[in-house]
Formats: sequence, C-alpha cells, structure tokens
Amino acid sequence: MNRRWLRVVVAVLWFWAGWALGNILAFCLGISPALGPLLGAALCGLIGGDPFHLIWWQKAERHAPSGVAHSSDDKAGTRRNDVGTAPSA
Repeated sequence: MNRRWLRVVVAVLWFWAGWALGNILAFCLGISPALGPLLGAALCGLIGGDPFHLIWWQKAERHAPSGVAHSSDDKAGTRRNDVGTAPSA
C-alpha cells in the first residue's frame, strides 16, 4: 500500500475513534455532543497531518561532503567488536 493512502486511511480511522471518544466524554460529562466531531477532527489533523513529523517521518538520504566516507562505510568494520576478548595493545 502506498504510504500516502496509508496516511489517509489512518487519519480517517483516528477521526472515527476521536468522534466516538468525544461522544462518550460528552455523555459522561453532560455537555454538548458536538465535542465528538471536534475531537475527531483534532485527532485526524494531528495524526494525519503530523505537523511535528513524529509519526510519518521519511528517511532522509544523507550526503557526506566529498572526500569524507559515508557513515555506513566507516562503521562497517568498527561497529561490532568481538565480545569477550580483550582489546589488542
């Protein structure tokens, strides 16, 4: 599934969940049932829109300056040390 469509589907589901939660809260607190769609729209905007890029982040390609090894290249041999052996002198 395309990430864009997944985002739309998840936003719609959060809208429905927020609407239901808002209606439950409105019923329990004895306030206007308009809280349901308002809470649903707020959750839909926060989850679907993700203004802080906390949920729907995209992996950014890192470009190293010329003459500098990429971070994945220089860590390949040094990242994993032999566990249980003393470092050589």
